[in-house]
Amino acid sequence: MKTKILFVLVLVIYFTSVAYSQFDKPMITIGFGVNEPKKQMRGEAFVDQFVNVNGYTHYITNVSEDFITNNYGTSTGLNFFGSAKINFDKYNTFRGVLALNYNNFNTFKGDRSANTLGLVGTIGGYVDTIIVPVVYSNNFNNFGIGLGVEIAPTAFSNIISPFFGASFNFNFISAEMTKTLSAYDSLRANFSSFRLGANLNIGLEFKVSQQIGILFGWKYDLANLLLKRTDASYTSSVQFGRDNLELNDEEGYYYSSLTQPVYSTIPFPKYAQKKQMEWWTIYGGINIYLNIPAATEKKNRK
Repeated sequence: MKTKILFVLVLVIYFTSVAYSQFDKPMITIGFGVNEPKKQMRGEAFVDQFVNVNGYTHYITNVSEDFITNNYGTSTGLNFFGSAKINFDKYNTFRGVLALNYNNFNTFKGDRSANTLGLVGTIGGYVDTIIVPVVYSNNFNNFGIGLGVEIAPTAFSNIISPFFGASFNFNFISAEMTKTLSAYDSLRANFSSFRLGANLNIGLEFKVSQQIGILFGWKYDLANLLLKRTDASYTSSVQFGRDNLELNDEEGYYYSSLTQPVYSTIPFPKYAQKKQMEWWTIYGGINIYLNIPAATEKKNRK
């Protein structure tokens, strides 16, 4: 019995020592890149049209009927990221990754100044339609937490290595549509949703010194693989002046007054198509290699 216990203790000590010796090449990666939205992420949030008001034709701009219903009206943006990596083998070719990502879209698109319709009361007690100036803006953001793995097959060379990996992501997605009619008045609709997604990543890393390396890569995000949802309730209707609205990425009906030319709180039913939140990112960054002296000394003693 004592022999078995001693044998088990030896095995525990041995495998603990081996495991500890493997986790001796942690690194921190930080960088930034450029996002390009794909599929239903890309689109135009506003639409221009001619209308007849009091016998005169005017050119106005309104929120597009496709916004939220068919796409999210996004364009090129920026990505900022940081990750912690730990090796699972002594050559640092197989790694575990914990990553934080922030993606902002419409980064290079400014506000949209235009005209829209407004309502005004007359002396006789009637309601008339007039043309009023308006400024539109919209943005789309994602904060993601990723857990994944990465393979760098020639990392043992300590010079250059391609790498590829994948991660499972927890995505906190937000968007905002703003309609400003004057310096004193701004109407906002805020969206906030949680989705589960995945990320594919490939690149090339160069080790400059024992502490620093550089990397360049390309990744593709599928942000809403799971938990798509469209809220059909009247109380969750998409309107200016409301917060925590659903992004309505599952197929189905929802209520909205966002696209009406004249500001109104009367929601009408809309039919949303199923939408994929996808984008690719090209990026660059630096690796910071963290040495663990205790592990190195332990190897030298062996």
